[in-house]
Amino acid sequence: MIEQFRAVIHEHPGAVVQRYAPGFWSTLVRKAIGSFYTHDALVILDPDDYFKIGDCTPKGCHLTELETYVNGILHHGWSVRVLRPRHYSISDGRKASEWWYENVRGRPYDFAVIAQSWYVKLLWKVLAMWLRTKYGLPVPDHLAENFEFGYWCTEGCQASYVGGMGKDLWKKKNPTPRTTEKRTNEGAFEVIASFWQGK
Repeated sequence: MIEQFRAVIHEHPGAVVQRYAPGFWSTLVRKAIGSFYTHDALVILDPDDYFKIGDCTPKGCHLTELETYVNGILHHGWSVRVLRPRHYSISDGRKASEWWYENVRGRPYDFAVIAQSWYVKLLWKVLAMWLRTKYGLPVPDHLAENFEFGYWCTEGCQASYVGGMGKDLWKKKNPTPRTTEKRTNEGAFEVIASFWQGK
């Protein structure tokens, strides 16, 4: 499994990596947005020709070693799948990877300037989106949209596709892992491989 994971990653720069890692935060996100996967990341080929995962998390936008994902799958119950655009080319994938490396890497998770817990802000954003979509409740725009996170996980992927490839496969402002799942079901992405404990 470890070698298969590495092989898939090495063949697909710019591919989207979706992850579910059991835990309190993932459970909250999963319930709020109605998705199985709770995190999106991008396969990055860095300037030294090493493959890594480009993650945007509350710690900021950073490169994660492949071993971290392998360890999560083998020992911490992570479910991971790798997606590529329906009409994927390595050239386009490299452009998205380079764009992420040059423009997203090193950026903060983009916490709002007001003194408030980032958990509260992100939870409110997710809750507002959920109330609108699930129940059609009239959450005012200034409450739902003003908590703008420049690059939370899916937005970093989307920006890299738009900036690097000139393609927006999410076609939505503030996309989430649920958006990625929907676009996959609609055929914009195809699943290359899935990995979980025991597989």
